[in-house]
Amino acid sequence: MNKSFNEKHGANFLIITATILLILLVSGVHPASAQSSIHEEDQTCVVRYPARLNSIYPFASYPKILLQAAIKVTENEFGNCRLVHVGGYSELRKVTTLTKNEGIDVAWFPASKELSEKLRHISVPIRKGMLGWRLLLTHKDKSINISQAETLVGIQGLTLGYGADWIDLPAMQKYFPKVVMSSNADNLYQMLAFKRFDIFPRAIHEASAELMFYKSEFPQLRVAPKIALYYPQADLFYVNRSNKALYNRLTKGLFILIEDGTYDRLFNRYHKRYILEANLMDRNVIKLENPNMPTDVLFDDTRLWFDPSKYD
Repeated sequence: MNKSFNEKHGANFLIITATILLILLVSGVHPASAQSSIHEEDQTCVVRYPARLNSIYPFASYPKILLQAAIKVTENEFGNCRLVHVGGYSELRKVTTLTKNEGIDVAWFPASKELSEKLRHISVPIRKGMLGWRLLLTHKDKSINISQAETLVGIQGLTLGYGADWIDLPAMQKYFPKVVMSSNADNLYQMLAFKRFDIFPRAIHEASAELMFYKSEFPQLRVAPKIALYYPQADLFYVNRSNKALYNRLTKGLFILIEDGTYDRLFNRYHKRYILEANLMDRNVIKLENPNMPTDVLFDDTRLWFDPSKYD
């Protein structure tokens, strides 16, 4: 007996579908990730971002809040969109996953030329360059001597602690020949407490919050007074190089937030207290260069970089 048209072609469709799924799985591509996160037909989208592994700090949610605002303010032009967070990722895994366009659509990293060759960055600094202002965490026994250094030469002989997979590690290694590394922040604090190295440079918002968190476990740690480092650095949103729709949407959204004042308001809400606590205007700020910064980051737009002299 001859099969009906629907039976024959339905069977063929199932075979073809199964074959496509098998090819995707064998090639390591998840079927869901083969689709763009932007669905232009119905003007809706889903944007996946990695949840931060250590989200205990008040400032940790700020990039997500800024991302959400940039998506929301562009709904009239680009359509409704839903942000979805996925499980905790290490820095290396975020880069790898985003480069392969599998599992996440956007993430934020310290800017680097090498990273921008793999991914596409939006050139607006998320934290207004705050990442480049560094306080020096140290053991209380070394605090006074370190604070007396007046130039880079005075601290270059010190041993520095830093994250082994942190993207701006090369910028630090350029100036500090002796670096002790670990991929675990807890280990770095423990080693600093036991004097395995001398200084641990942390961005001003990180230094304050992290010292408070580790205070009971490592009460011997301090921020070295009267001294700070500065080098041009910013954390940026990154997307896959093929995801032009999301790149365009985030770029437009961030500039709308800059123009209407939301960018400044959100930044100050999450960071002003740390800027005031750091008291940068009363510190000897040792300036470093950062040759690893992408050249198209908007250094000339003063709206995008915080000025310590305007906080009192």
